[in-house]
Amino acid sequence: METIGWIFNGDYEDRLFSNRFTNIQSTKVTQEFEYFIHLLNPDYTIFSTKTYSQKYREFLKEFTGFDLKLTTKPNQIANWCAEYDQPILRQKLQNKNNLAAFLKLDVRYIKSKDELEEGYLYKYPKSLSGGGHYFYPRNEKKLLGLLSLGETLIKEKVYKRYLDFSTLIENGKVIKKYKNFIDDYFQYKGTLIEDNFKLDDEIEQDYEKCLKLILDYSSDYKGVMSIDSFCYLEKSKKYLYPACELNIRKTMGYVAFQLKEKYFKEYSFLKLLLMRNQSGEVSQSNLQKKFGDKVVMLSPTTNRFLVFIIVSNDKEELISLENKLRATFFQSI
Repeated sequence: METIGWIFNGDYEDRLFSNRFTNIQSTKVTQEFEYFIHLLNPDYTIFSTKTYSQKYREFLKEFTGFDLKLTTKPNQIANWCAEYDQPILRQKLQNKNNLAAFLKLDVRYIKSKDELEEGYLYKYPKSLSGGGHYFYPRNEKKLLGLLSLGETLIKEKVYKRYLDFSTLIENGKVIKKYKNFIDDYFQYKGTLIEDNFKLDDEIEQDYEKCLKLILDYSSDYKGVMSIDSFCYLEKSKKYLYPACELNIRKTMGYVAFQLKEKYFKEYSFLKLLLMRNQSGEVSQSNLQKKFGDKVVMLSPTTNRFLVFIIVSNDKEELISLENKLRATFFQSI
């Protein structure tokens, strides 16, 4: 029987922009979040060379009702995050420079080190979602390296952000809006899926106008896509930054939404929380004792990142659960 091995191609952007669509390998990058494939598609066989403990396999079986299926020699490899069909269209949509130019955002495009100056945010247009954000002179070496390769960078002012959010789209249809969390380095930290997420009234009209433009801009693309946006304050007034980037693939937000739909639909709030694995004490049994079924660790304890799901029907309780989780297991981080 032919075996299809699914891979979590977390190196999607790198392969897309370097036109490396073959010779797919199981690596630390693809293995880090490949368990999401099993959680959302438990009948799939995962192409992986990673070894999972019996204890973790038992957790997955209890959670999904299916045994974890792995293969190291599939007859065919399928990319779970996104395929590489229509590469020219995908490159166009994924490139932040193209999007900024289309939306006529208030940015500059730089190609020379002479244009670097302090007080601005610099973006590498081909980077992984949430990545490729740099400051000068803090990231001078990285910026000079990119410019020396002939790359064009986005230069924009630094905004006082108060809300990061994404819009999940599939086959041109809006599925869900949800709040994202990032750190001071613009690295992804989590997603909050709530039944009744709404933008401020003064933002909603601008958002709907921009959404229509982007849906028209991406109308030739079929599949999963998300728009990353944020709201910011300027002289105490609220504004919308319509789109930082398009992600032409499944994202963490997609995973969070699908997990809620599949396993936690009875809850009004679900937060997917990403933490660096610097705690040696966290385990499923410890979490069960302290939180019951409202906090679940989805990742193996040996992974670089630990991924938690926190659920509740009360937002204040959800915040309290997260604070208790951090205080109990990550207080020294």
